Parts: sequence; structure tokens; C-alpha cells
Amino acid sequence: MRWIVTLPILLGACASWPTGSYDANISQQEASVLAPAIANYVAGAVPAGTPVSVEPARSGSSIGPQLAATLDKDGIPQDPTGRRVQYIAQPLDSGVMLRVSIDNREGGSQYFARSGGSLQPNGPMMVALP
Repeated sequence: MRWIVTLPILLGACASWPTGSYDANISQQEASVLAPAIANYVAGAVPAGTPVSVEPARSGSSIGPQLAATLDKDGIPQDPTGRRVQYIAQPLDSGVMLRVSIDNREGGSQYFARSGGSLQPNGPMMVALP
């Protein structure tokens, strides 16, 4: 009986995207893996030279500053009127789940924690086609 009540709540949570980006309890070491992964996904999903606008996460975000620097290093222009980019990095028991949205086109990947606290991708970024 509990599943009947819980299932709609869980499905609703999976279908909704928070306002802005979100990363909670992501270490700097994890962010150093996740920020380049987000930038790589953005570079492959938008035409070269297309500006992007990364929706900010809360203050104290570990990914945000590294992502901005990585986008700059990769030559991806950032502009408030650019294509909207959001991300969610959610810690799991054994790693991190990463979701990225570019103008509501979503991709996601899971990263496993390795010894020493570094992350290893479980596979390529999976993209949901419209």
C-alpha cells in the first residue's frame, strides 16, 4: 500500500527540474571531474561559437567556478542571453549522478567513487532525444 502512495511522488520528482543548477556535498576533487564532463557535453551539443548561459547553483557551489573556468578554457562563450545550461550533481552511496540540461535537452551519467575519492564515469553521457 505504501508503494501506491509513494510511486507518484517519486515519479513527479524525477520528471521535474529544479530552478537553476544544483550540487550538494560535491567535493572539489569530484567537481574537478564533473565540470569538464559538463563542458564536454555542452561542447558536443551546441554549435561551435554558440554562447551558453549556465544557470547558477546555490552559493558555495563547488562545480560552478570550475565549470566557468573550463568553458572559458575550451573556448565556449558565456553570455546571459545564451543557450540555457543547467546541471544537477547528486551524491549517491557509491558515487555521483550527473544530469545536464541544455534548453531542456537532457543528458545524464553516473560516476562511481574510486579509492582516494576520485570519480570514474560508469559510461558515456546518455542523452534523451526529444
